[in-house]
Amino acid sequence: SLLSKAMQDIPYSLSGSNFSPLWLFIATWDHVGYFNRHVDKNNTFQCILATDNIKSYAIFQYADGLIQWTTGDSAGGVQGLNGTQAQIGLNSGDNASYVNVPGSRTPAIINITRTSNVQVPGQWIFQLQNGTKPPTVPSCGVIYNYSEEALALSGYVKCY
Repeated sequence: SLLSKAMQDIPYSLSGSNFSPLWLFIATWDHVGYFNRHVDKNNTFQCILATDNIKSYAIFQYADGLIQWTTGDSAGGVQGLNGTQAQIGLNSGDNASYVNVPGSRTPAIINITRTSNVQVPGQWIFQLQNGTKPPTVPSCGVIYNYSEEALALSGYVKCY
């Protein structure tokens, strides 16, 4: 079941215990073109919210080959690239509690399908904390390839 899959995806190192979600909310952006109504390149990705009513997590999933653009026309993009690149992360809206995935707002974000903080390429998992600033995800200016350049420790990226 989907609940079992979420339980397997959230590592012990992030939850501190065996996490058993009671419910999920899954949002899928399927074959989304870039602004302004372009369909020559499409992105497909998911955000999954999981909770056991005590702890909650956001799971971002980007499958290989399904991220083709990073920028719309209004952000200075040309054919879906360049300009102000996409930003991925969490933000509580208080100008203090936020975390960005390394490579956000840079050309490297196109490689989100090959990066991770949980040793699963294309998957980023964050615990949602009640008003507490999440741990910082280090930015190394490299593409994280767990077989060569990085290792997930406690659910976050350690750069080499």
